Amino acid sequence: MGELLDLTREAFRRNDANDSEGFAAMQAAECEWLTPDGPLHGRDAVREYVGRFRDAFPDGRHTIDRGIETDDTVAIEGDWEGTHTGTFATPQGDVPPTGRSLSMAFALFVYGEPAARQASRVAIYMDQMAMAAQLGLLGEPQATGAAS
Repeated sequence: MGELLDLTREAFRRNDANDSEGFAAMQAAECEWLTPDGPLHGRDAVREYVGRFRDAFPDGRHTIDRGIETDDTVAIEGDWEGTHTGTFATPQGDVPPTGRSLSMAFALFVYGEPAARQASRVAIYMDQMAMAAQLGLLGEPQATGAAS
């Protein structure tokens, strides 16, 4: 027990070190990811998705707060922090650098065969509205007037 959690820690380490090839190698060739942007299939799609964050937040770092493991699944609760210094490509369009810091909680579920040393399925959950608010993308709230 603990092997899949250790592999997940190593994947985070590679990602945080901007080792996109090393990170991608820890994903099964036909891996499936469930993300806030929709499902992804295969290493190339995962590499592109993670690369968008690396390009926009090159100093981004993961912290694992809690991890629970079974034979083939690990559940992670953590924080991700980074500074928005590069263009962030999103499905809604590119977001130019804001220079703002971001701190975001996430939950991650990784399914895999520890002996294969690769994730076959990953589901990641994060609060995109909190992310947009921290980057200043939501605008200022409108003042409400008294009802007539």
